[in-house]
This record gives sequence, structure tokens and C-alpha cells, in this order.
Amino acid sequence: MRLTLLEIVCCPLCRESLEVSQAVQGDAVELFEGALRCRGCGHVFSVFEGVPDLLPGTHHASTASAFSFQWQLSLRGWFEQRSLYFYDVGRLVEWVFTNCFSTVTSGDWLLDAGCGRGDKTIEIARRFPQAQVIGLDLTDTLP
Repeated sequence: MRLTLLEIVCCPLCRESLEVSQAVQGDAVELFEGALRCRGCGHVFSVFEGVPDLLPGTHHASTASAFSFQWQLSLRGWFEQRSLYFYDVGRLVEWVFTNCFSTVTSGDWLLDAGCGRGDKTIEIARRFPQAQVIGLDLTDTLP
């Protein structure tokens, strides 16, 4: 995760700011593996492969469970490798940004909530390198 994310993300329990409490892998720009600690309540959230887990307790919502199976199939090459719900990802992102957003400027934050396996998030980041692009999902099956 880019450390600039700490400017906008807060603890989901008490809404205080977060800080890096352990950096196993990372540098001054990104944290690849480690932990974040809430400055208010002290709760610790893990960061694994660049993805912070900001959900306290167990988080196996039915939606996450349903999509987890789909993402497992995709990662094994058994489901949609070059498309997302049978749409070309590049064309889908192009349509969304042509029809729903006027401009993306340097410093803008773009959130892909429920990003699934991250196809759209990667495409958005590729098209708009001047923006901070974040993808969030509840599934525990993504690498």
C-alpha cells in the first residue's frame, strides 16, 4: 500500500488516524508487509502483499464468500481471463470515465470499492498515473 493512503484512511473502530507500527517489507513510499496501528484505540491491522486488512474480527460476509469462489476459479484460469463479466476491461473503464467523470487531475483519489480481483483498478491506475488509485474488496482469496 502507498503510505499516502494514511492521509485519508482512519481506524474503522474509533476513527482515529493510523500509523505504520511494523514494516517487514517496504520503503519510504510503500508498505508491502507489516502492520498499521490506530493512534486512538491501539488496534493493529495487518498489511499483507501490500493490502491492508482494515476489517476488525471475522469478515466473511455472504457477498465476499460468493465472489471468493469466482475469484478462485479465475486465478486457476477457469473463469474469464481477459474480460470481466464478459466485458473487455479496457473498454469498460474507458466508458465509465468518458460518461461519468469529467477529468482526473494530479492528486485525485480514485476508489474502486468492491474491486474483486482488481482488473479495473489496475487499468484505472495504468490510465491515470497522476492519481492515487485504491482498490478495496472483502474477499480473502486474492493474492
